[in-house]
Amino acid sequence: MIAALRRKLALLLTGVLSAVILCTALAALIVSERQMEESEWVQLMSQVERVAQDVRIGNVLQASELGKMEAAGGLVISIADSGGPIPFRGGWQTPTERETLISSALEAAEGADGDWQGTVTGEHGERYLAAVCFLNDYRNARTVVVLRDMREADAQRRVQRLLYAGIALAALAVIALFCWFFTGRAVRPIREAHETQNRFVSAASHELRTPLQVIRFNAEALKLEPPDPTPFVGQILKELTHMGRLSEDLLLLTAAPGQAGKGDPVEACVLIQRAVECHAAAAAQKGVQLRAARPEGTLPLVEGSEAMLQRAVNVL
Repeated sequence: MIAALRRKLALLLTGVLSAVILCTALAALIVSERQMEESEWVQLMSQVERVAQDVRIGNVLQASELGKMEAAGGLVISIADSGGPIPFRGGWQTPTERETLISSALEAAEGADGDWQGTVTGEHGERYLAAVCFLNDYRNARTVVVLRDMREADAQRRVQRLLYAGIALAALAVIALFCWFFTGRAVRPIREAHETQNRFVSAASHELRTPLQVIRFNAEALKLEPPDPTPFVGQILKELTHMGRLSEDLLLLTAAPGQAGKGDPVEACVLIQRAVECHAAAAAQKGVQLRAARPEGTLPLVEGSEAMLQRAVNVL
């Protein structure tokens, strides 16, 4: 019962703490990924602004310059004016055709009111951050499209998620061990109380056996109609009174350590004489003469509970 209680408490505590840890880790992961995404967007918009600024002031962007810019930042850049897109093959090879990615970004921007920022997915499932900037003046209508390849960033996210998952699992293992140890300490008083209760029941059964046997032997002796039944009746009444006090005496077994044995000094000869009188009838039925051989002089007093000492002598 105590073991089952410990397991339930450990599972409950582990579940609660694990839920807190997992929610905290998930929240931290979400915040971290959002910060990474915002950083990626900042870098992309910085590149968009750079290209748009050159287009506004009329700078001629060479293909080599655009190629270096694309290769360095994992970008796909397209510049078009009213006469059509500027011929440029790109500075690196994307998994999906450049024209397909640019067309997807332009289609997504068609319904937007002004410039557009969003996400474009390639034919192979790769993700791109995309921005479309419309530069219109009284002379020309120009469009700048910039996409940023997110494969490396997404790979970093997957590694980060695995790292968070590993840390969370390690934390859960530590929490489970802590909860098992903590619940063990928590149920220790309950276990000790349960053991004390078992000892109390065992002691009560043992202690009740002796007076019941004495009462039975004296009652059987009365059935033989002895000339003087007074000693037997007196012994039965004495044992009944003793059993009445037994319930209170047995409570001493559950007292704090060092408290059960306290009492006034007791004469050992008195304890022995009482034990002889208690068991005289049972001994007589077996043909045994029971007597107390008292030594010369006085025995030293015994420190302890008189009732418990008397039971110990009775057992002997």
